[in-house]
Amino acid sequence: MKAPTSVVGRGTTTPFELVGAPWIDSTSLAAALNALDTGARFVPVDFVPSESSWHGRLCHSVRIVRDPNAAESRVGRLGLALAVALHALYPTRFDVSATRDVIGSSAVWQALREGAGLDQIDTIVTQESTGFAPLRETYVRY
Repeated sequence: MKAPTSVVGRGTTTPFELVGAPWIDSTSLAAALNALDTGARFVPVDFVPSESSWHGRLCHSVRIVRDPNAAESRVGRLGLALAVALHALYPTRFDVSATRDVIGSSAVWQALREGAGLDQIDTIVTQESTGFAPLRETYVRY
């Protein structure tokens, strides 16, 4: 049986604050993420999930500590930063194909899969958002 390659935060009392797996080096991941402009800082921690794919196993992870003054638009950048860092540090362990549906953009997913940096991906997101804005305006009611 193939070992799971997912990263989890579920199965804890803080599901949206932790991201980890047994194969992660939490210090390296935290350093890579802290080097990016995400509106958050990342602290290495260990946890044992009570549910999900790593149930009962020690996971090395990062705790996401959001800056309360950061713009709300940073949330998407934070998620992309996690995917970029995990794919760069663990190209054979992190299942980048599992992110395809949640990313929602073929161009962004392709750039992530090809190893583009966060700023390159953010440029694609901005271009796509700018192009979509006129269509969106026709449906906004308030």
